[in-house]
Amino acid sequence: MDKQINFYLGKENLKGFSGYLIENNFFLIIEIDQDYEKEKGNNLIFDFKEKLNLQKFISLQQFEDFIKKIIIENNLPAYFSLVAAFFKDKIVYLKTINYGKIFCKRGNQLAEIISGNQSASGYVNFDDIFILTTKKFTDNLEKNKDINYFLNHKNSKEIIEKITPILKDSNDTGLISLFIQIKKIDNKDINYSPKLFLPKLFQLKKIFDMNFIHNNLSYKKAITYFFLLIIFLIFIWSVFLGYQRRYEKEINKKIEQAEREILNKISQAEEISFLNMNQAKKLIENANNQLNNLKKEIKKKNIKIDQIEKKIIEKENEIIKKETKSYQEFYDLSFDRKEAIGDKFFLESDFLFIIDKKAGVIYKLSLEKKSLEKFIDENIKKAKIISSYDKKIYFFVDSEGVYELNNLGKIKKIIENDKEWGEIVDMSTYNGNIYLLDIKKDEVYKYLPTDKGFSEKKSYFKKGEAVDLTDANSLAIDSSLYISFSKSIIKLNIGVKESFKNNFPNDDYQIKKVYTNKEIPKVYVWDKKNGLIYILTKNGDYQEQISSEIIKSANDFVVYKNKIFFLNNNKIYFIQ
Repeated sequence: MDKQINFYLGKENLKGFSGYLIENNFFLIIEIDQDYEKEKGNNLIFDFKEKLNLQKFISLQQFEDFIKKIIIENNLPAYFSLVAAFFKDKIVYLKTINYGKIFCKRGNQLAEIISGNQSASGYVNFDDIFILTTKKFTDNLEKNKDINYFLNHKNSKEIIEKITPILKDSNDTGLISLFIQIKKIDNKDINYSPKLFLPKLFQLKKIFDMNFIHNNLSYKKAITYFFLLIIFLIFIWSVFLGYQRRYEKEINKKIEQAEREILNKISQAEEISFLNMNQAKKLIENANNQLNNLKKEIKKKNIKIDQIEKKIIEKENEIIKKETKSYQEFYDLSFDRKEAIGDKFFLESDFLFIIDKKAGVIYKLSLEKKSLEKFIDENIKKAKIISSYDKKIYFFVDSEGVYELNNLGKIKKIIENDKEWGEIVDMSTYNGNIYLLDIKKDEVYKYLPTDKGFSEKKSYFKKGEAVDLTDANSLAIDSSLYISFSKSIIKLNIGVKESFKNNFPNDDYQIKKVYTNKEIPKVYVWDKKNGLIYILTKNGDYQEQISSEIIKSANDFVVYKNKIFFLNNNKIYFIQ
């Protein structure tokens, strides 16, 4: 009996977890809607996988007890949904919890077998299709047509083709479904392991059909032939069993040798990481390459290989000081206005200023008191960048200039549009000065406060210090000025370049923004692509990195005291 496996997995749920496990005739999907980190979800799947290898299910009750035990040990929240199936010869054990559902298609008939908190067992037929899913998945389909329309097809591939465009057009975040079709084993695919070979040999018993014995052979001859067959079968069994043992011994030997070499490499990486991070990274990369080659050679799942991979990941995270952190909601702008959407924000003192361009609103949020003020003006709808200084809010509008919004809500233009500007991509303030980053003219313009408003623009760069700013994307000021590019950061002091090391622990990074100010002792670098915040010293030495799902989906970030704040549409989150 063979199985054809297909599955549907929707967009990743940033607030929860959806995952699956396919291992040794055991099939599992789990859906946790919210407040459950991806790392915890992966650990849960790994726990199922690791403990599954120690189990031999001989009854439905034992199957249920195994699942319940892991749920209790992992302290799952009340709102999860789980679906599991285990195939033992021609019998299947089934289990659903909460909003889990299992359908079976047999012939032309489709039926929901169990759902909610139920279990069942029964015999399977060839071409049966078992569909492991959840109520959330079927509800999404039933918005369009009856569930039979989508699931009642002759094979699982056709079902996937039917449901995919429907689900992709709707919100398929966190949706998961597993399709298992029972197939006959093709003789061409049979390998020569004893488990598959012996059933074919036992078909030889047909030779000893009793009619044949009575009609053609004497009873004694029949007994003789029978024992000869038994001896032959024992011989075949011992040959193949011996081959399998030798094969497994060779595999284990290769794994043990690779493990020693890999552990030696990551041990060396740990020892030299403080002095030579680049060399440490190369050793870890070599260890990963060796493990991947071993996986290709072994081809099948192996617990020992999984353990080695886990050790590499743990040691790599220790060496590069990578920490995965959970995030918490700090404030929801929809409390003020249901349709509120934050585009960018700026921090001054303990006040966070947020632009909602669509509504023409600037919010002023106190991070200490969680109090909210808002300012409304049509000009804000055109705002591109925001900054603030001394209770005054500044925002830049393309082809118009810089506007000032005071604490009474009055707006005036303080810097007129300049025909010499190229493309302004960022703005910041320091000691009352306004700085504009122009990537087309390779300039940082500095405007000084005067009695009448602001001075004419001055180049921040000293003579001979200007750089190509084509790839620049943000600036930050702490008395020195930092400009970030996709792959580097430059630091300037009074318009003159200073040394900044840019010691990042990996090559596949992409800088979206640099952030620092005079109140914080570090430089924070946002790698949105990889969902990372790198923390550097103020001369560019790498110190650590933080990983979190919110970092990938955020629109902007700032740092206040010991917290990193992220803007994600209408909500503000933080990492401690």
